[in-house]
Amino acid sequence: MVEPVTGRDFTDLKAWKQARKLRALTFEITKRSTFDVEYGLRNQMRSAAPSVMSIAEGFEREGNRQFLQFLWIAKGSAGELRSQSYAARDSDLLRPADFEALHATAVSTSQLIAGLIRCLKRTDLRGSRNRAPDDPLGGPLHESPTDYATSTLPSHEPIFWGDVSDLAPGLQGILQLRS
Repeated sequence: MVEPVTGRDFTDLKAWKQARKLRALTFEITKRSTFDVEYGLRNQMRSAAPSVMSIAEGFEREGNRQFLQFLWIAKGSAGELRSQSYAARDSDLLRPADFEALHATAVSTSQLIAGLIRCLKRTDLRGSRNRAPDDPLGGPLHESPTDYATSTLPSHEPIFWGDVSDLAPGLQGILQLRS
């Protein structure tokens, strides 16, 4: 089901929330003594995990193009972490249950990021023209579905799930035409 989010802060994004869980799980697993002998792999995994959270940095940028760039970086880092989890498993550093948890969390994070990428590519709204003049956070006015991985939002469906009267008059007309 497609649900609206407030869209005013990166912490509203399901993809970022999942990236945060992935980072916490990675740090919890790699602090175990089995990683003491493979500190290089531990450091690589601990470097890749926070990079997935760069979703936040992209969200705070001016427009969708930069946001998409950071989403691709975050998705790549999630893939890197999945690859490193295989290396850790092959070196007997991860228990099977830890590998499964880490791998599943990394896969679901990648899927959410991919869905958010698809959603952003479908919208016609770009950059600073989507910002309210009185918005103290400078967040985008267009909203996105929170369940990106399963979203099948048709291209003719509006991306904004709010009160159209909150938008600038020009955007009101565009969104009313699209709905």
